Amino acid sequence: MSIEDNLLLGAYGQPRRVRKERLARAYDRFPWVRDRAAEPAGRLSGGQQQSVAIARALMSEPRLVLLDEPSSGLSPVAVDEIGGLLAGIAREGTAILLVEQNVRLVQGLCSTAWVLAHGEVTASGPVADLVSADAISSAYLG
Repeated sequence: MSIEDNLLLGAYGQPRRVRKERLARAYDRFPWVRDRAAEPAGRLSGGQQQSVAIARALMSEPRLVLLDEPSSGLSPVAVDEIGGLLAGIAREGTAILLVEQNVRLVQGLCSTAWVLAHGEVTASGPVADLVSADAISSAYLG
């Protein structure tokens, strides 16, 4: 499927006018997508595919976006781009529920976090408190 077809799936069932408006907003948010809209999405880099997936999710104008490891397998540059994108989405008022192992990304996006180790919540609270405490290092380093 093309990049544009992928995006339009996110607005499935909406009137043509609404789909067109939301597609224009996605193009404003992701300018590179407009120029490559006809390309197959499967040919994009991992970071670009992740951006298209997020753009598709935003086509339905959700109040909450659930993301599972959006930085997984991405280069540091792509992680920074995704982080900036998600920060912008949060500033616009969309809540984000993020499952992520990249602590730096979590620090840049989240106000509250829960640390899981072996399927158990081992700590929770403000991200700044968790990062400064031993909760993160003990969960990740043992």
